[in-house]
Amino acid sequence: MRILLMKILFEIALLSILYELSVIISGLLPIPIPPVLIGMGLLILLLKTKLVRTDQLEHASHFFTRHMLFFFIPVIAGVMQYWNVIRQGGWDLLFTVILSTASVLITTALITLLFRKRRKVR
Repeated sequence: MRILLMKILFEIALLSILYELSVIISGLLPIPIPPVLIGMGLLILLLKTKLVRTDQLEHASHFFTRHMLFFFIPVIAGVMQYWNVIRQGGWDLLFTVILSTASVLITTALITLLFRKRRKVR
């Protein structure tokens, strides 16, 4: 049990360091890029170069996946602050959320299919 806890803490520390590095890089760039996107790019780079292996982040990723609901509580509380705005323009907002979510899902699926086809050709 202690070993598993230490692994999770080490992996979370590694991800935290990666995020802090991405915040620094974001501050140095002349254009505003969210640190989360930079962090994901750095993580992909580290995984592709095999400097970090997926099994080195496995325990932390399972921990975050199991406890994902806790990360949405502040978002839900923030939405409740604007309940009057949501109630007034609810249908427009709902339509926008559904449309944007669908477009992201479709775009992601198409890009994934494109990369899979390119990988099979090689």
